[in-house]
Amino acid sequence: MIFLTPIVKLFGAKDASVLPYAKDYVSVILIGTPFNVLAMSISNLVRVDGHPRLSMYGMMIGAALNSVLDPIYIFIFHWGVKGAAIATITSQIISASILTQYFLRGNGRSAHMRLKKSYLHLELRRIQKVFSLGISTGITQAASAAMQLVINNSLVYYGNQSPIGGDMALSAMGITVKIGIIITAFGVGIGIGSQPIIGYNVGAKKYSRVKRTYTAAVILSSSLIFVFWGICQFMAN
Repeated sequence: MIFLTPIVKLFGAKDASVLPYAKDYVSVILIGTPFNVLAMSISNLVRVDGHPRLSMYGMMIGAALNSVLDPIYIFIFHWGVKGAAIATITSQIISASILTQYFLRGNGRSAHMRLKKSYLHLELRRIQKVFSLGISTGITQAASAAMQLVINNSLVYYGNQSPIGGDMALSAMGITVKIGIIITAFGVGIGIGSQPIIGYNVGAKKYSRVKRTYTAAVILSSSLIFVFWGICQFMAN
């Protein structure tokens, strides 16, 4: 928040027509970031605890609420870009709250894990284990952010040298990236959904089930993404 303006400019929002919108959005969305991280993390824990449906519902309720609140905040309340950000953090807070309640109250006898004050201390051995498992994803996310930074600045630089303009180039890329995220989400969802099944069957040494699950996940996710790719190619306008 302290270095908001230079950070936003670093990511390509340098023009006076874009900068105020970027600052409005980022200043609000940062408030919801801890809740987003919490919701994503706890969603995986709920799934591991044996309740994949609750994990799905917790995230879906937030996504659906975001879709409903967006037009209300933007068009009815006239909050503009800030309204879109407020809708997003509202949904993130609600998703995080729903999923956290599972570990505070449990779910009858079916909940195996509980969130207790006595558990909230750091152990070096566990930190090392979490770090070793998460470092690859962390590097991937960092590389993605760095790549986005380079792309945004390139779009602004070369866009300003063309009749299109840097702002339009940046906006077009923003739309393209969002469409890509939606399409990729199907593959990611299938991949995440198949992981517990694969993990359980590796532990049970039922490797034929591991192969069947992996093959089904690859075929289904590849087919879905190929279909959406075709739609984007033929219905681009």
